[in-house]
Amino acid sequence: MSKLLAIVFAIIFPASVWSHSGVDPLDEYQKNRSRIAIKQMTFFQLDSREEKIDSLESQIDYLRKNLLILQNIMAKDYPHVKEGMSKYKIDYIEVLDDSLKKLRLSVKQAGLLIDQ
Repeated sequence: MSKLLAIVFAIIFPASVWSHSGVDPLDEYQKNRSRIAIKQMTFFQLDSREEKIDSLESQIDYLRKNLLILQNIMAKDYPHVKEGMSKYKIDYIEVLDDSLKKLRLSVKQAGLLIDQ
């Protein structure tokens, strides 16, 4: 029985630790905002086209991460706010999710255009 308990604990404990990293989402949000600001300030000092493209990709990635953080915070804080309860008749989580998908597609399209 103790072996079974040890095996179950060995399987479940890492999964529970992995599922909650303990990172404060607002701290991560602020770090990403700072990273974006630095990337934007240094953009015009970059010499090569590749460096500028990498900088833009990083900025977009940090913006995407911040949108995900905001989406997760909203889902956690306001799970009851659905379309029927919104005065604007929108599902905020669905709108954020759709915006993230469209952002990802726009970045791919911009990359294809730049590569031509």
